[in-house]
Amino acid sequence: MRASRPWTASMLAMALLCVVLVPAVLADEHAVGDATAAASAPAQAATRRAPVIQLRPQDSWVVELCALAFLATFLVNLFVGRRRNEQLALAWTTQVSLSARAAVVVPSRSL
Repeated sequence: MRASRPWTASMLAMALLCVVLVPAVLADEHAVGDATAAASAPAQAATRRAPVIQLRPQDSWVVELCALAFLATFLVNLFVGRRRNEQLALAWTTQVSLSARAAVVVPSRSL
């Protein structure tokens, strides 16, 4: 029986997400940021009320993307592991019940 490593596929999927999607998202963010900066210059001239909470603008979504990739990997691993555990428990239960039935010896009645 081959030793199974469920984490290898999960880690490869997460690495693929980080390597392929993160640079694409970063490129899109920089393109959108340049376009919005030019469009928002006249809007900044208007007076606005100061917000109660000052938030810094989000420069990068890399941490959030990696967290989502980790969460997706965790959920896939959870459901795959749950299914494998159920199969193993059912196999063990049937093996134990069959061996218990075989061990029961019915004494014969001899008169």
